[in-house]
Amino acid sequence: MKLHLKFSIILMFVIVCVFAACDDKGGSGPDSSGGGVVNSNITVTGISASRSQITITWNDPQKSDLDHIDVVLLGMKTDFEIELSAGVGQYSFDSLSEESLYSITFISYYTNGDLSDENVIYVSTTASGTVIHKPILTAAALVNAVTDADGLEGNYFLTADLDLSAYQTGSGWIPLGSLGAPFKGILNGNGFSVRGLVINDDATADIGFFGNVDSAAICNIIIINALIVNGNGSKLSCTGGLIGEASNSKIMNCVFSGSVSGIDCSGGLVGLSFDSSISNCYSTCTVTGNNNSGGLVGISFDSLILNCYSNGTVTGAEENTGGLVGWNSNSSISNCYSISVVSGNIDTGGLIGFDESGFYDNSYWNTDIFSSSQGGTGRTTLEMKDEVSYSDWDFTAVWDINADKNDGYPFLRNMP
Repeated sequence: MKLHLKFSIILMFVIVCVFAACDDKGGSGPDSSGGGVVNSNITVTGISASRSQITITWNDPQKSDLDHIDVVLLGMKTDFEIELSAGVGQYSFDSLSEESLYSITFISYYTNGDLSDENVIYVSTTASGTVIHKPILTAAALVNAVTDADGLEGNYFLTADLDLSAYQTGSGWIPLGSLGAPFKGILNGNGFSVRGLVINDDATADIGFFGNVDSAAICNIIIINALIVNGNGSKLSCTGGLIGEASNSKIMNCVFSGSVSGIDCSGGLVGLSFDSSISNCYSTCTVTGNNNSGGLVGISFDSLILNCYSNGTVTGAEENTGGLVGWNSNSSISNCYSISVVSGNIDTGGLIGFDESGFYDNSYWNTDIFSSSQGGTGRTTLEMKDEVSYSDWDFTAVWDINADKNDGYPFLRNMP
């Protein structure tokens, strides 16, 4: 029988700049030399992408006399066909949306209309090289994917909210990645939420939805009403709502709400950030610890924190307690604020608990809540609810301010 190959490319969603950050994680992307078998005859031998182009190469070693490819873009079938010849073929889709994720569907049919086989590949247009993603529908699917061979270096995106209620017994959710085996891939939450996250563990070093990440990219994840308790007293143990410890990684467009309780390195979003960037994120949570407790980040070493805020309660029993960051060492904090209620013992601040050669640019804390900070600029409640107080902030594309939302304080656009 004569085979037809129907080739569909559908734009799943467009998030300008989000995928640039999520895909560009400082390491190399997955192997793009092959996309997998389409059916018993046809094999995708190459996928390459740039900011606005995806090129597919396929091979039909049995020369099954392919007829044509139908192209579907944005769910609408185009009015042209691509003529094929048996053997090796190639086609490039041009003028695509930049930094976006596409679904490429290979569907082969016999000439009588019977379906032969179907294969779907997800690929994003990015300047950092081709990135092929695996869709994740459930918490079990994510756990299985990450624990598979090479799963810690895989690239995933959520296609639905994750319910972790089945992982609440015993010590609860087992964090993805550990100190000895960190997660090094990409997880794009696609704006979906994670609910039912419970961890109560005194044996694991790094605690959070992710335990330890290195050269990873985490973005667009919303964690709601989580309960995280780390009773490990080791000085190497870090606790965060999203990530316990992040090294050489990028975290973007993430939200955490709930409570985080650790000992020596506790943050609402990230426990320890080393040589990483955190942007367009916020936390609304309760953080408790002994040393180095922060509403967003417990300890920040050589990192960048940009366009972030924290709103909650931070309590430190001993040293370095900050509304945004507990201990900041040589990190840059720009266009951030904290309105967290802070209480601590030694080195406590409305924005920063303890500063060690940090850099601060247009970042603020509420002096009506806490009087001092080792970094940043203090503002009264009235000033912090006035747009003119935020020098050089982008209130067109990044931030917004409205008396009827977020209690009148600035909030991030396009974020829940």
